[in-house]
Amino acid sequence: MTIYTPLIDALKRHADEGRLGFHTPGHQNGRGLSPAFFQFISRYSASVDLTELEDLDNLAAPAAAIARSQEAMARAYGSRHAYYMVNGASGGLLAAILAMSGPDVPVLIPAHSHISVFQGMILTGAKPMIMPGLIDNEWRLPVGVDYSAMESCLPVFTDGALWVSQNPTYHGVMADLAREKALHDKTGGLWLVDEAHGAHLSAVSRGLSALGHMADVIAHSAHKMGLGFTQTGILHCNQDSVAPKLRETINMLQTTSPSYVLLASLDAWQAYLSEDGADRLKQTDSLALELSERIRALGVYRLWRDEIDKDYAIDPRKITLSAAELGINGVDLAEILRREYLIDAELARDSFALLIVNPGHTPEDIARLSGALRDIKERSAKSKRDPLGRAATDSERRAGQAWAAYGAYGATYSGAARGELIKPAISPREAFFKARELIPVNSAVGRLSAGFVTPYPPGIPLLFPGMEINNEIRGAILERVSAPRIPGQSCAGIQMSGNDPCIEVVIE
Repeated sequence: MTIYTPLIDALKRHADEGRLGFHTPGHQNGRGLSPAFFQFISRYSASVDLTELEDLDNLAAPAAAIARSQEAMARAYGSRHAYYMVNGASGGLLAAILAMSGPDVPVLIPAHSHISVFQGMILTGAKPMIMPGLIDNEWRLPVGVDYSAMESCLPVFTDGALWVSQNPTYHGVMADLAREKALHDKTGGLWLVDEAHGAHLSAVSRGLSALGHMADVIAHSAHKMGLGFTQTGILHCNQDSVAPKLRETINMLQTTSPSYVLLASLDAWQAYLSEDGADRLKQTDSLALELSERIRALGVYRLWRDEIDKDYAIDPRKITLSAAELGINGVDLAEILRREYLIDAELARDSFALLIVNPGHTPEDIARLSGALRDIKERSAKSKRDPLGRAATDSERRAGQAWAAYGAYGATYSGAARGELIKPAISPREAFFKARELIPVNSAVGRLSAGFVTPYPPGIPLLFPGMEINNEIRGAILERVSAPRIPGQSCAGIQMSGNDPCIEVVIE
């Protein structure tokens, strides 16, 4: 009798193919794990998938082993409190917004915020105040908040408001945290930082992390750029007045049956950081810089980091590249690497492919990837330049309407073009609970979205509840539907009725 296990079979095939990943999780098939933790997992396996037994502590009210591990994590990062999350940084952000805001509280957020930030406001009834952002129109990538416009946004910020920062962006652009802290300190209120892609930063240089600027609460994803298992996160708290409520909201949103295997991976991550992790993480940065140099030496590939405004720094581990001069778009480049070289990228879009270098990588991995890119260059019969084959000037990248695929950016609201705050007509919570109807996207212009339309990755909403749908957003949704699908990517929130893409809107 054949046992039907399609997912297990797919996992086995993937593991047995000898594939090389430049994506999350950071441990890269376990190769980056500390030897002690790798041996622990190999030896004990399913025997440590346990429940809250007397000698194993309880994540909901830690007082023994879990409490000591969380205290060690706080020491490793230099935070006052560290809470383990087994539903990722997203769960941490939900808990933080629930603890730090409330009904009608203004929440100042970047336009490129993750969907979990908006979901948190559905829980609380808070009102998003979206800061205008900058976008690189040529690469179709968000650069970050528009700091020149940020000061004009501050009058809405009061002692009861919440300020949310993101550091870094999905593609590794670092926020100017010193500048944000200075602006925040003028206004008061609480400061939350989504640092899901920055769990490694403070070990490399404390000033790169929100921990070095003593943000009130910082959310880390332990698996993206660190060595935790997928689904693990850490919520750091530096504000004692927030800590009790934060503990309560974490328990509200987190499972009462956490995986001890996931918790063990967090314990191993704090031990890694406490021992020689900082040196090993800096070695990872060196590998990433070496890969960038090898790509530059090939002459035909473009790196986004080389073309972004020099006022912005990019995490060296995030490598966003274009093969347009070879006549190959980002989607095709990722597919060639996947199919012919058994190398998996983190993300691909028409204009780029994104590769992530993590602690699980070795010099041999860097050579294998750069060799594949060299081979693709030599095999390519084309050398023509398409519209992305030239480097646009800074003014060209910053001018005009921003690409609507990043929702609240540029074209989404006319106010953003004037550097004004984007203020949705109704709160996400109000829109979420209103009566709704499903209509074709082509009929939705001028209506308020009742739900989310969110490409994954990176999880930045095209639409969130309460957001007005305009022609640019309509076009971006249709573009997403017609684009070739890549495994692991989707646009959640779109429903098909025959051949027509449909979305839910508020019945007014």
